[in-house]
Amino acid sequence: MITDNTQKLKVPFFAGNAFTTGPYGGNPAVVVFLQDELPDEILLGIANNFNQSVITFVYPPTPEDTEVNGQTASFRIRWFSTLREIWLCGHGSFVAAASIFDTPGLVSAGVQSLRLKGKHNTLTARRVDDGQIELTLGAKDVERVTPAQEKEIGDIVKRSIGDIQILSVWTDKKFVLVEVEEKGEGDLASRKVDTDTLIETGYPSNIITAGSSDPDVAFISRVFHPAQGLAEDPVCGSAHGLLTPYWSKKQGFGDKQVSVKQVSPRGGGLDVKWNIQEGTVTLRVGLSFTAVLDWHAGRIRWLRYPNCPPYQHFW
Repeated sequence: MITDNTQKLKVPFFAGNAFTTGPYGGNPAVVVFLQDELPDEILLGIANNFNQSVITFVYPPTPEDTEVNGQTASFRIRWFSTLREIWLCGHGSFVAAASIFDTPGLVSAGVQSLRLKGKHNTLTARRVDDGQIELTLGAKDVERVTPAQEKEIGDIVKRSIGDIQILSVWTDKKFVLVEVEEKGEGDLASRKVDTDTLIETGYPSNIITAGSSDPDVAFISRVFHPAQGLAEDPVCGSAHGLLTPYWSKKQGFGDKQVSVKQVSPRGGGLDVKWNIQEGTVTLRVGLSFTAVLDWHAGRIRWLRYPNCPPYQHFW
């Protein structure tokens, strides 16, 4: 039960879109900054109040997580859906990094990279010269499922999105990756998907991917998490920890940076690079804006939004 003291809790939050440079595309995220630990049920309640796919909670660094050489700062981070805590969220981490970099006083002027330390994953975020942000996460290997599993999962996918050629099915235990062949340009993007049917695959997250007919785009994908309460993920950063090595091996682009797209209804794009020797994947994205709610001053401050005034009163 939420107490009166918790109801009066006032904390800054940020809202932004990752994987896009426009105000209405990409993947929306809310980032909440907390000074102290709160019970998980309170964090879950906050996530439900915002009713976004994922809420990112950022905590100040502990004494052992202070800045390293004046160039890297560490923060603790957790991600919650409306149902439960989740193990990783790429787009929430991007917006968290942008919020930290763009808010005066959170890090010193010389800091160019962040270490975002989750319970199960530690990510590195870096700001680059063109104003974009790079996020580095672990690369994931996938294994092909058995022929019987491939037929079973393929049949489920066909019932979900309609008749389509299934080329292969792979998994890393958390994601199932299904490569399909499009019937024509825009085929995968235009399909209506019965996401509830995908729960039958037995995997928390489902990736459907295909090679791209656009010579400037290496591959396309759509990602669904219906078992976790998110029907379709507009643009899933963590899925590209699997997709990038998979398509690099298949297409032979090695550790070259390539552009890719997620063709959900909102849509979004990013540049990806498989750092083969380090066993990581680097994602580079644009972010359209971040809105900062300042409870004490009674105002919203917009960041990374080209046509808005510095401050806008909301009461």
